[in-house]
Amino acid sequence: MASLDQFSTRLIELLPRLMRECTRYESNYLSQGVITLQQYIALEILTQEGACKMKQLADSLLLKLSSTTGLVDRLVKQELVKRFRTEEDRRTVYVEISPKGKKIVRQIHEQKRKGVKSLFARLSTKDRSQYLDILEKLVGDLSLKNE
Repeated sequence: MASLDQFSTRLIELLPRLMRECTRYESNYLSQGVITLQQYIALEILTQEGACKMKQLADSLLLKLSSTTGLVDRLVKQELVKRFRTEEDRRTVYVEISPKGKKIVRQIHEQKRKGVKSLFARLSTKDRSQYLDILEKLVGDLSLKNE
C-alpha cells in the first residue's frame, strides 16, 4: 500500500494526463481559451444556483469581491452574464447567466461528457461505480468541511 506522500505524488502525475485525455476532442470557449477556468466555474455556479448577489458569487468562487468584479466584467463583455439591480435594494448588484452563457455551458458539458464516456468506457461498470463512490465521498467531505 502506498503512503499518503506516494499517493499524492502519483495522483499529481496522473491527473493532468487524465484531464488532457478527457479534453482531447473538445473545441469550445474553455478549451480555446476564450474563457478561463475560473470564468467557467462562475458560469457553472450561476447555472446551478441562478441569479445571485455579487458577494455570494465571490464567496462561492473563493475570491475577493474586487477580483470577482473583474471576472464578471469580462463575462459581461462577452455577453455570457448580465448584471442587474432590484427596485427593493438599488445598492445591491446581482449577476445572472445569459441565454448565450447557458448555451456555452451546455456545449461544454456535452463535449466533456463525450470525453469522459470515451475515457471511462475502458473500465467495467463496477470500476466506474467505485470511482464515482470515491469522488462523491470526497466532495461530500469537502461540503461538510466548508459548512
